[in-house]
Amino acid sequence: MESPDAAELADKSTRQSVVVTLSDGTKKPDSLTATPLAVAWAPQMFVQGDSSGDRQLSKSEFETQMKRAGLAIDAADKLFKAFDSSGDSQLTVSEYVDGVNDSIRAGNELFNTLMHSYTQDPNGGMHKSAIDRFLKAGEDVASAYWKNARQTE
Repeated sequence: MESPDAAELADKSTRQSVVVTLSDGTKKPDSLTATPLAVAWAPQMFVQGDSSGDRQLSKSEFETQMKRAGLAIDAADKLFKAFDSSGDSQLTVSEYVDGVNDSIRAGNELFNTLMHSYTQDPNGGMHKSAIDRFLKAGEDVASAYWKNARQTE
């Protein structure tokens, strides 16, 4: 699968200040760019929620997915409306990725919880075969999404 590179994720990334300790023991302020994994893997989460396979998320599909992450229906409805920038009562992968990005930037851990529900074993450890299945199931949608992101830059 073709993964997005740093330039493609730039608008979904944040700059963070860090302090680097050099080999001589001195400390130097620096910064790094970080893209949350839940944002990078948002197309795969989108596919997991698309039970009809029509490459859109209905309000019902979104509610089901948010329930999996522990969100109440009324809160899921409110979040769906915030994600649905076109107002057509369906989420595209772009609306979903943008919504996940906005949610993560606002400090909401909901989509990290959702991502972990697809990739972790019952004890909370990362499970390689679950991650592989998760990534493979959304491979086509993710590749198309990130390819489109490259073409619009």
